[in-house]
Amino acid sequence: MNLRILFLLLFSILQFLLHAQYSFEFIVSNPVNEIILDLYEEETGGFLAVGYQGDTPTPEDYKGLIIRISPQGDTIIKKYCIADTVFIFKRIVRCNDGNYLIFGAAAFPPEFYHELLIVKLDTNLNILWYRKHELDVKAIYQRKILPLANGTGYHIINQVLKDYKWNLMLCKINENGDLIKTKLFSELGGGQDVGDAVYSTDSSYIYIFGTGYNNTWVGSRLIIDTSYTFIYSNLLPEYADLYMNAKWFTDSTLLFSACYSYFIHPQRDDIGISETDTSFSNMDIQRYGAIDTINYPAVVQAIDFISNDSIFLAGTHNIVFDFFPHEASWISIWQLKNDLNARVEYFYGGDAYYVTYSIISTSDGGCLVAARRYDYQVQQERDNDIFILKLKREDLITEIPDAISINKEPVMIYPNPGKDKFMVNVEIDNVLFYLYDMQGKLIFKRKLKSDNTIINCSRLLPGIYIYTITKEDRVIKGGKWVKL
Repeated sequence: MNLRILFLLLFSILQFLLHAQYSFEFIVSNPVNEIILDLYEEETGGFLAVGYQGDTPTPEDYKGLIIRISPQGDTIIKKYCIADTVFIFKRIVRCNDGNYLIFGAAAFPPEFYHELLIVKLDTNLNILWYRKHELDVKAIYQRKILPLANGTGYHIINQVLKDYKWNLMLCKINENGDLIKTKLFSELGGGQDVGDAVYSTDSSYIYIFGTGYNNTWVGSRLIIDTSYTFIYSNLLPEYADLYMNAKWFTDSTLLFSACYSYFIHPQRDDIGISETDTSFSNMDIQRYGAIDTINYPAVVQAIDFISNDSIFLAGTHNIVFDFFPHEASWISIWQLKNDLNARVEYFYGGDAYYVTYSIISTSDGGCLVAARRYDYQVQQERDNDIFILKLKREDLITEIPDAISINKEPVMIYPNPGKDKFMVNVEIDNVLFYLYDMQGKLIFKRKLKSDNTIINCSRLLPGIYIYTITKEDRVIKGGKWVKL
């Protein structure tokens, strides 16, 4: 073989190996809380995950946290703080010069995180400079970073705590991290929750999504110009409230996702997604979730896509309203077609309590997910671990270990609570149903087919029972059933 051809072939193989992506999962565990809030894919095919480490009662222990992840899943973990200053990292963007800007919060203990923090890192993740700006607030969370249209800085969309109320605050900085302008929108109502923000199509307005505006907890869309003048707001239909995300889908429509709440029956809280025009007046909501289980979108970023026919939607299946719950939950991931119908759904978990934080669509056609994991079986309070899951494109065609790939919600159990019987609806064959009492004693076991199965429990005493449904020795759903 010609040496030149052989060299080119070997070079091509090397490039493929360097940039090929794989499926992987890993846990970052330390005896303090650790959270990942933002994800970024590098040009090399690797990833950066940004968050913080620290125990809530001792703010001096907080550190900014970055994990560099290779395409194969190997990691380099770096932690950041300066002298006695507490750092918390929230968002990451790539600068025009190829370096990175990290946005977060800083404080000098015993304060927690009341200063706006901007850190510039080189490509080796070393600090080039950092800026702190006092904002006269008690806490600050960055919800979205929007680059200025002329490329000379950024709009920062924040949720801040001031006078014991949460409010929207916008900040404008230049590329050097200098603070140019701020505005607090306290007049729009107290208790504001900021979800997401996008530019209008011409970048002259900022659409901001959240709740707590206009003295209502129904979701709202705010329109604010780039000089921070409030223009207009409108309520969103269908009880959309928490964890809102929006992303332009076509030249005239956006994808919008949120938690859709049922205040009378909270177990019916679902993840919803819609393609909508800019009026947000006619939203055809597609809902994802189980009829008897609380399902929430990912806390920070629930939707992302590179191709309009491969949309990723992420959330948490079996939300429990306790920061350290002693129940299992699942990371749920949907790959949607351009009509928003699910092509594939994955459940991952069941061995601990997971909360999904963020998902990004990756260049290989797969996705990367960040979650927090609490292992309640070892009683580790104030010890949430970082969990990272990577799926490559092929995983969306064939099943990966410990993940169930199906096209519909696998099981529904109703009514819950119930009396003498309940119904189990499954969409897959050959699953096993187990029912236990609260002491862990097996009450009965039954094989289910893909149909409705009536479970007679007339002989059981009133109380709480634990059920588990497995397929091929893997848990696909578990929870509590209450007999009245």
